[in-house]
Amino acid sequence: MIDLHTHSDRSDGTLSPSELVRLAASSGLTALALTDHDTVAGLDEALASCRPAGIRFLGGVEFEAAFSPGKLHILGIGLSDWHGRIEQRLIEMRERRTERNKRIIEKMQKAGIAATMADIQKIAVGTVVGRPHFAEFLVQRGIVRTIQEGFDRYLASGKRFYARRENLQPAEVAALIREAGGRAIVAHPLTLKVSLGRLAGLIEGFKAIGIEGIEAYHANAPLPVADRIAVLARAAGLFVTAGSDFHGDYRPDRKLGRGAGGRPIDEAYLRPFLDGAASAERP
Repeated sequence: MIDLHTHSDRSDGTLSPSELVRLAASSGLTALALTDHDTVAGLDEALASCRPAGIRFLGGVEFEAAFSPGKLHILGIGLSDWHGRIEQRLIEMRERRTERNKRIIEKMQKAGIAATMADIQKIAVGTVVGRPHFAEFLVQRGIVRTIQEGFDRYLASGKRFYARRENLQPAEVAALIREAGGRAIVAHPLTLKVSLGRLAGLIEGFKAIGIEGIEAYHANAPLPVADRIAVLARAAGLFVTAGSDFHGDYRPDRKLGRGAGGRPIDEAYLRPFLDGAASAERP
């Protein structure tokens, strides 16, 4: 069992990179990719923890790229040089995230909620502030009962406190990942908010700009839909991946090592990162 899509507290997860690795080891995982949003800050710690745990480590990251009508998230998996140009661009992306966060605060204040960035940073405990931290703030203030309710009512796309940020173009994201030695994969394709018929055309366009894979078997995808996406991806010559999109306590419905339908993620999904250009650190 493996997992190719996880998050630590360096972005919007609740476990530190080393805690995530310990959970992976106790859960029987043999390979793990850490793919935090807009940062590679946890990769060195995760790599150092994977070696003694006997877990194969893949350096990763998750970008949000410019797209409409839904969201296009691109995973970079198998990074071999995460302290090069990609790290600098990610720092710039975090600055854009900070501007987005300020707009969320402004929306909350206009709604009569006494919120400050300092309040949110206390929840984030020095990590990259993201929407889960705003959702936790709403829970603490008694405005919602759960983090998921915070998203559903206030922070999801189109909701009252949602604020879109400026994102990189997909082609630049793919190029940055390739330059860092990784492979670019479209994450959770259902968030693109397009029909499967349109997705077939989009996949051809993704391939043309250097995207190599599709995360068909994301934990939130119903198995029949995941199977259809996998067929489309393979027909276009892209490989298929699977991931839990694990966030710890922020998303208790997502279990480490489990993809679509709650099924264990098979080691076969690791193959593109062993046979291709991307690197995977052996224990």
